[in-house]
Amino acid sequence: LPPEKGRAMAAVAAQPRVFEEEMKYLERLDATSWRIKPGFVAGMRVPGIFYVDAALESLVFDELRHQSASGGYGGFLPAVKQVANVAALPGIVGSSIGLPDIHSGYGFAIGNVAAFDTGDPEAVVSPGGVGFDINCGVRVLRTNLTEAEVGPVREQLAQSLFDHIPVGVGSKGVIPTSAENLDAALEMGMDWTLREGYSWAEDKEHCFAPETEVLLADNTKRGIAEIAVGDELTGEDGEPRRVVATRRGFGPMYRVEYGGDCFFECNGQHQLVLVQGARLWEPTVVEFCRATPGERRGWRMR
Repeated sequence: LPPEKGRAMAAVAAQPRVFEEEMKYLERLDATSWRIKPGFVAGMRVPGIFYVDAALESLVFDELRHQSASGGYGGFLPAVKQVANVAALPGIVGSSIGLPDIHSGYGFAIGNVAAFDTGDPEAVVSPGGVGFDINCGVRVLRTNLTEAEVGPVREQLAQSLFDHIPVGVGSKGVIPTSAENLDAALEMGMDWTLREGYSWAEDKEHCFAPETEVLLADNTKRGIAEIAVGDELTGEDGEPRRVVATRRGFGPMYRVEYGGDCFFECNGQHQLVLVQGARLWEPTVVEFCRATPGERRGWRMR
């Protein structure tokens, strides 16, 4: 900056520390945990903590030893250095934590987690923490399969998923990927998979039992199985909605009772909208049934 701005800047080349000097910043807490003291890297706002068994401890410190011997040049930063770098991010609270799968990653170490105060205007959301290169088997899928159905074939299912889902640099799947396709998928969501033929319309639907009554735009009621394309229904906002398509399917149905003698029947993937004071919970029927009595207590239909 110009001198008239009242600030001066200078660059100082820091001399890399040898391994023994680095270890002075690492403190064993117990048999499986270590503390990284502020000062291990510049600007740490909180300490770091990482958890390792004897085998992983050896690998973690080998990373640090190798980096110290190389003078800090080449390769990934050691995982403990990355945990310490995360401890220097604006808005971090508590500690930067390395879980028992810790190893060197991109920015964040793999297995590195941290919490940030959203009330701090300087707090950050780090792509490395969110997982900008997630491709290591991490997926969340919702199906209508039960644990009893999946259990006997879970090994075969896991192998089939691994065989059909591309992993690693340069691998390709059956779905052609381009910048245009990615933009369309992000914008349209599941509608893009419907348009391209990668899913069925039923995958998107939450079904009611055929005798479930729905309110038409003229304030009369009719069984949902009798609704046809062109009919006008009353939307959640009280405005009329024209039916443009109908879907039918088969599967287990659930009776949802609420408000004394009120009830409706739907499939397990139907999403409920529940409130408890100012809190909102939107589980599927199956998710609600699997919750404990304590988790279900106090919620009511909105």
